[in-house]
Amino acid sequence: MDQKALCADDSFYPVVDTCRGGFGFTLLFEQTILSILPSALALLFALARWFALRRRPRLVHGRWFQVLKLIVIGIYGAFQVSLVALWSNGQAPKTGNLATTLAITACALAAANAAIFAALSYVEHFRNQQPSTLLCIYFLFTAFLDMAQLRTLWLLAHASALTYLFTVSFGLKIIIAALESRTKERYLHHHRETRSPEETSSIWNRITFYWLNGLLWKGFRGPLRLNDLFELEYSLSGCQLLPPFLEAWEKQRQHNGKHTIIRALVCTLIWPLLLPILPRLVLLALTLCQPLILHQLLSFLDTKAESPANVGYELIGAYALVYFGTAIATGLYWHRQVRFLIMVRGCIISATSWKLGRLNVSASANLNAAVTLMSTDIEVIYGGCLGFHEL
Repeated sequence: MDQKALCADDSFYPVVDTCRGGFGFTLLFEQTILSILPSALALLFALARWFALRRRPRLVHGRWFQVLKLIVIGIYGAFQVSLVALWSNGQAPKTGNLATTLAITACALAAANAAIFAALSYVEHFRNQQPSTLLCIYFLFTAFLDMAQLRTLWLLAHASALTYLFTVSFGLKIIIAALESRTKERYLHHHRETRSPEETSSIWNRITFYWLNGLLWKGFRGPLRLNDLFELEYSLSGCQLLPPFLEAWEKQRQHNGKHTIIRALVCTLIWPLLLPILPRLVLLALTLCQPLILHQLLSFLDTKAESPANVGYELIGAYALVYFGTAIATGLYWHRQVRFLIMVRGCIISATSWKLGRLNVSASANLNAAVTLMSTDIEVIYGGCLGFHEL
């Protein structure tokens, strides 16, 4: 029986049972779910992001660093075109017509993505003070997914031109992810020594809170002083939050309904309100996976003599993904939740201070009520909203 029939790489059924040690996916599944699907989604998001950034003012210089990133992305695109040629010329392993066609489609889509990503990298570099979140996630996440396909190709076509080109392409993804994750703080037009590192950190620094290490190290070496703390991010300041909140407040007052302040806060902070939902759902899903994996582990230990060793490796990988993902999702969820609550506090306190400045000084009762709202009541509101996304 040939390799094609034995491994069923032309089948969409994900797992191979009779070849490659019974551990891995079929090539068709890897090309569709692990390659074409993330590439297609990234292409749509990249186009939307490019249109959103193209009219923003320039914030960053550092042209040579940008040229370096474009060169590496261009080389990556050239390797994808070469992979298309190898799959088309029959110099790839014989895996079936459908798998070969989808492999050509996946490589062609990756080559098209390289051109779009080059344009996106250009505008992201000059018009966004943070590293590109989309590019960082795509290249590192797809490099992780390509590990399965890389193993499959080395087993199917060991020491072939296709395998070498795909291996180099895999390495280029890691290099691009590292370049795109590098901070651009030194290239900012308006450099501020007191700028919070979070404002210029990549998505990986933010979800792991790596940008806090400097402050924690200062606190470890000695008592923290006020000057050691980072400056408040501009999007969290009252001068940024007050104008849209007052505009939403006036619109909601015209409806003469109840809960005007709640509706005004929702209209003003709709995106900060929605952002914690996704990591909360991910955290919920990972929490539900824990008893399922535990059940599989106990079953494996009961039948260890009869179960293949690959099942143990799969359980190790599943535990690593679940608990590592739980740590990341927990940190990201509470980070977004606390940012939302800080914005709520900023809107209410700023609006109260603005209204207080327009009141008659002799109205002592109103002044006392306003001061209460800015101190005790805001803490009650903060504590009530703290578990809002836990419902």
